[in-house]
Amino acid sequence: MTADDGLRLLGGSSGFKEEDLESNRVILFIFLVVLFVAALELALHHIHRVCRQHPKYAKMLHKTTQELMIVGLIYMLVKFCVYSNLAEKGGPVYYALDAADVFVFFVTMALVFQAIVVFIRLRKSNIEMDKLSVMSAVDLVAIARQRLDEAAASKSWWRQFRAWRKYEDRMEMKLLGQFFLNVYELPQLFSFAKYIREVQDSQIAKFIEVDLSTWVLLLGVFALYFASTGQLNSPYRVSESSIRLVAFATFVCCLTVAMLGFFFYLKHLVTVLLQHATDRALEGSAMTLIVPLDGNAKKRKMEFLFEAMNDVIEKESHEDADLPADEAIARMRYVADKLYHGKVRDDSWVKADLFCQLIMSGFRKCRGKSSVHQNSLRCKLMHDDKPIRLPFFSRKACHVVLQSMLIANGFFYALLINCVLVVTEWNQVVAILLLLVPLFFNTLVLAPDVVRQFSILNGTWRVGRKKLSSVIEHFAQVEKMKQRMCVQIHTFFLEHQKTLADLQAALEEADAADADANDGFIDLDVCRETLKDFGFLFARHKFNTFVRLEFDTKGETIRYSDLLEILKHVPTSEAMLKHMHSMAV
Repeated sequence: MTADDGLRLLGGSSGFKEEDLESNRVILFIFLVVLFVAALELALHHIHRVCRQHPKYAKMLHKTTQELMIVGLIYMLVKFCVYSNLAEKGGPVYYALDAADVFVFFVTMALVFQAIVVFIRLRKSNIEMDKLSVMSAVDLVAIARQRLDEAAASKSWWRQFRAWRKYEDRMEMKLLGQFFLNVYELPQLFSFAKYIREVQDSQIAKFIEVDLSTWVLLLGVFALYFASTGQLNSPYRVSESSIRLVAFATFVCCLTVAMLGFFFYLKHLVTVLLQHATDRALEGSAMTLIVPLDGNAKKRKMEFLFEAMNDVIEKESHEDADLPADEAIARMRYVADKLYHGKVRDDSWVKADLFCQLIMSGFRKCRGKSSVHQNSLRCKLMHDDKPIRLPFFSRKACHVVLQSMLIANGFFYALLINCVLVVTEWNQVVAILLLLVPLFFNTLVLAPDVVRQFSILNGTWRVGRKKLSSVIEHFAQVEKMKQRMCVQIHTFFLEHQKTLADLQAALEEADAADADANDGFIDLDVCRETLKDFGFLFARHKFNTFVRLEFDTKGETIRYSDLLEILKHVPTSEAMLKHMHSMAV
């Protein structure tokens, strides 16, 4: 075969007809498609293996492939319509189906991109909350006082402001976590940070699940966009249309303003919740949570927070706080069973659709059949002397608004690619870049903050069944992981001619290099990396739970002698051989 023949097989003339299709060309492209499919399956297999250690990313990957499969099925529908002569190739139905398929594909990809960005942006705050969960209230107060005194001595208002905001947030989250444990009668071992992360991850994963009612809403926005340009009955693709740029900018800016307003509203509700938690912690104290509106407001609030933290310190030092892990897990399961006793989940598509849930909830309220769920904060505090009131708050309504806004933001990416870029000439590149600014601002700045605020509010206001169960089972899994750690590290010792003394030397070396040298404590992440070097890898959130179960802590550091004590128990030869065999397979 000559080079010209190869080019002819791969390309062909623009006047080529389907009747002239040759068998050898079909065979060549089948081979190329098979190669592509094999490479794609190999890549997906590798990605699945990587994501196996991170359930939230595995779930996101599954949802992504599911959505792409649906998009592929739409394309197959287009091809079927052409082959069965239901639609003429090159006719209006063919091009309309093709445009719809491409548009849905870009919407899906935009939503996946947005969800991944939000995951990454929230990673830092998640790590901070995880570290806070293993830090005792005594250590937090001591560190906060020290850092605030250092900032005050520096005479730098910016340093004072940053130090105050950082430790104000940490102490308030500690107070809210203790308030949550008190209200729902959960043991001190329960990780509020892990629970909020479960709520948060579940919320983000839903960003690429577009309900039927949401698609109807997006279709309405799509029609409204073309109606506002006066091109509803005009060609879908045109060579020039500056009015589309103006209309798109108006729509996106309106969304940005709405998201800003919604963020400030959620922030206010979370502030009310935090104030209530602080107020509850101050019960029995001479202080009241009335911050004067003068120059000493910040100092007075600082005193309130430090005073309120004494309640958390007392709860953490109470004898009930030292429950064995098995008893604590059993109490968590008892609370979960009590909250959801006799409830059967309805998995019908109507119940799964958020907008339908909101309509049904409103209908029940109109008929006077609305009930207060016993797993909600309102039910728990109904007979309290100081019941909590969140102005104009509806959990389902806020959920619908949040979901709709973030899906609409992803939808506007697809709208920009499909309906704006195709009609814009290169001399309008600056205009396109300016249009991307509010979209990126929504994705990178507003979306993570809105999701975090709503997750704290939603998770505290009403306990999620799946999220609570997930946290409880997470503790049970970490207990089993402790046994696996012993097996894997001792197997590593056996295979690499190492001993427990080598691990101890590595930990002591890390201790000698940290800020408080040779105090018997090392940083959480340093300990985790050291264990990785000796054959065992903990996921960060599981390691933090392991620390809560087994270790004494000092600030963000742990006493590594507790780890060495656990590893003194040498596993059986059968267990190590079984592990070596599983690794070989």
